[in-house]
Amino acid sequence: DGTNFDFDPAGIRVHNRQVVTKMPGSALLLAGGASKRMGTDKRYLELDGSTMISRAYESLCTLFDEVIVSSNDVPEGIPAGVVVEERYPGTGPIGGIAAGFKAANGETVFVSACDIPSVDIALLAMLYRNLDGNDIVVPMGANGRHETLFALYRRSVVSVLDQLVADGDYRIRMAFNRVVTQRIAIPRGVDLRNINTRADYERIVDRR
Repeated sequence: DGTNFDFDPAGIRVHNRQVVTKMPGSALLLAGGASKRMGTDKRYLELDGSTMISRAYESLCTLFDEVIVSSNDVPEGIPAGVVVEERYPGTGPIGGIAAGFKAANGETVFVSACDIPSVDIALLAMLYRNLDGNDIVVPMGANGRHETLFALYRRSVVSVLDQLVADGDYRIRMAFNRVVTQRIAIPRGVDLRNINTRADYERIVDRR
């Protein structure tokens, strides 16, 4: 308004050649996958001189004051104090999200998988701009696929996730019709595909 900021100027950072400021709420990095299709622990694959998990964690620390890592062990290069075990072992990401909310101080949590090569700042900001009045804000591709592991969740979804687990249904998308969900079209050129196979990894490396 010419006299005040709605953010802390001291929190301004440069990240991936973009000027950013700290995001509200907490961030949760999911790092508990079995890497079955990769054949090796993909958390420690190297990308731009760093492991996948270290790269993802450091990126989130640039953007959030609180970053939590959901994992069944303490990954190399990650402070033990930020690691939480899955709330429901063997249930996949839904158990990691439930555990993350139990540890998080924020009312909202941005969830990201450690095998997404980089955080798209513009898309993340778009999610936040659409948060008011919604419990979940999730990107959706042209094919109708929801990117549940690059999405914003309010604490109000935890009871729904708990009920899904109790029902034996571990699909996060099944919560969408039980809470207020806003779907955001993924902009052209934004790639949120996870690195699941060796071919995926080589494709990312070749593009750099």
